[in-house]
Amino acid sequence: MTSARALPADPFRRRLLASSGSRFARGVGLACALVVWLLGVLAYSPDLHHEMHEDCGDEHHECVIDLFHQGADNPADLLPAPLPVPQVRAVALPRSRDQWPEATAPARLPPGRGPPAC
Repeated sequence: MTSARALPADPFRRRLLASSGSRFARGVGLACALVVWLLGVLAYSPDLHHEMHEDCGDEHHECVIDLFHQGADNPADLLPAPLPVPQVRAVALPRSRDQWPEATAPARLPPGRGPPAC
């Protein structure tokens, strides 16, 4: 008896299809792809954009279709800039191991309890 959905013979494609996720995740991915496709079609055709709403010819008109057409597909570009981050000064490290600070005796582990010696 054969399965209605037979997996391909190629092991890479079989693994890809087997781990493609749930039906819900595939549906969300398809919906997102369709939204991007629809935005591209509406941005390419001014007549279809005009059918969506009448004020698309206004001077200060900004809708998601116009923003997509202008390349502003990342909403983070439209957000205000965050507060400036203070600069951190670099710490000068000693160049030779002789200048490194040595751990005090109480902070050292007893023999056989430390990391392996390299």
